[in-house]
Amino acid sequence: MSAGAGLLAAGHGGAASRESCLAGPVVQQYARFKQSRIRSAVFGNSRQFFIMRQNDRADLDDMGKDIALPEVTQHAIMNYPLPDHQTGQKYSPFTYLHTDSTRNLCGTAHNIASPEMLHCWNWIVWPVSSRVFKLPIIKGHPAITP
Repeated sequence: MSAGAGLLAAGHGGAASRESCLAGPVVQQYARFKQSRIRSAVFGNSRQFFIMRQNDRADLDDMGKDIALPEVTQHAIMNYPLPDHQTGQKYSPFTYLHTDSTRNLCGTAHNIASPEMLHCWNWIVWPVSSRVFKLPIIKGHPAITP
């Protein structure tokens, strides 16, 4: 996390809560975030966590201590299959954790790309000349009009 992002989060965190705003920090490189000055503020003020597969056990152990993530859940996160290694319908598993003063909610969910999302992706990666051949994926969809 850059120094600017840290200052922004630290300076506007109180204002956001006064104005009923929701801030959703996304951490992609946990090793850098672990040493950030705002780490405790982010974890301390967050109640919902979406955790994707982690490759570094030490990072996951550290995160688990901060948010009281059960050991069995940490084990599941480390072993989530990558979409590249799946057969059949591909999905991206993640853990959803909601911390609450009365009862925590924790479970694994699967993000499955819809045909419409895959069609949009094809528009990005395929050359213009092949796009017309990708249209039958969503032919007849009510949101698509000729």
